[in-house]
Amino acid sequence: MKKTEIRNILIEANLNSFVIALFDEVEDLRNYNFYDCFRPANFITERFNEEDKQKYNLDRYVFLFETMDDNLEFLVYDRELKGYIRYHIDEARPFSNYEVLTWDGTFVQQFVTWYEDDHTDDEILKICDLFGLKYGREMLESIKENLGTSYTMEQTNHWINDTIEKINGRLKNK
Repeated sequence: MKKTEIRNILIEANLNSFVIALFDEVEDLRNYNFYDCFRPANFITERFNEEDKQKYNLDRYVFLFETMDDNLEFLVYDRELKGYIRYHIDEARPFSNYEVLTWDGTFVQQFVTWYEDDHTDDEILKICDLFGLKYGREMLESIKENLGTSYTMEQTNHWINDTIEKINGRLKNK
């Protein structure tokens, strides 16, 4: 799939202009005091041969962004369910074994990272606004109230799952 086709999918999904600017590489998260972890993933699909295209079912699933350095994670769009998957390429699991999330649901786990990275409330709310996330303020209040400053991985996972449920962020379970 060509970069212009992927860009059109972002537009059809009604994502904020900031997301499209990230895809066009005219905007950068570092400009907002965040590390650059949202880069177009079109380079990976350019490397796929026909066997890979079949394996990844690229007619249905579209690699949008690299969300972790070194190709560790990608944001993939499910054209059928019109939702998003945080795909870990090294796990080699089929897309059908991942949960499909709404746009906001996709960012719940990322929200924890922003919180743990000691971003200010204003920085977090600004980035939520730029990404077009509807539940930024609610998530910020919830994470402070339910996790505070000291919590376990189990508590974090519970908060993530609970929050995804509260915002109706899950289109399909694993």
